[in-house]
Amino acid sequence: MNTHNKSRKDKKVTLSDLLKRLRKNKAFEKLWASPDTEEFYQIRKMAGLSQKEVAKKVGTKQESISRLENKTDSATLKFIGKVAYALGYKVVLKFIKL
Repeated sequence: MNTHNKSRKDKKVTLSDLLKRLRKNKAFEKLWASPDTEEFYQIRKMAGLSQKEVAKKVGTKQESISRLENKTDSATLKFIGKVAYALGYKVVLKFIKL
């Protein structure tokens, strides 16, 4: 039995651990640090919702939605997922080799 493969299978990698490793890559960090949040604004407008209405659905303040749309604060994947869900969407994270 190959113990090297067994130990690799037993070790679980969390999303947080994976992101820490990926963010060491300068190209990934550049993309990660500046997501295209214009899409949130467009989807919200198409849904006919105000920032305040989306915030209420998410359980946050209007200012948080504004910061997300205007890139004035970094958002967690969890928060982005909640906003997407409130707008009737889901977030799909896809890794593409550079």
